Amino acid sequence: EAYKEGKKMTTSCCPAFVNMVKKHFPTLLPNVSTTVSPMCAVSRMVKAKDPDAITVFIGPCVAKKDEILDFALEGNADYVLTPRSSTAASTANALPAPAASLPPSYRRSRKPKSAPTSTSWSATAPPNAKRL
Repeated sequence: EAYKEGKKMTTSCCPAFVNMVKKHFPTLLPNVSTTVSPMCAVSRMVKAKDPDAITVFIGPCVAKKDEILDFALEGNADYVLTPRSSTAASTANALPAPAASLPPSYRRSRKPKSAPTSTSWSATAPPNAKRL
């Protein structure tokens, strides 16, 4: 559509890139594609088949923790687990119960009463977990 209109677009679904544009180049925001990340697309596909499914993204990108806090993205992953956060949780013996038994306040699909920062909230470190 944008091509037909002669509009120049960037097509990055990387949350770090989108955040950089929002923060440092806000005038370019209309030129950023609204394509969701593969994490969000796969989560939506799983939830379309099973609406009660809890989805967990496991990968090295810490920007994904920020992406799941964007409640404008419907159907995004419920949890993000990075190698560093899983190692820290294992070391501290703070692994939570299976995701299905966690209180709804730890699930991304339920908007928390006060949204925590992306660096302090992950599937492996709920607010009551031991910290390193």
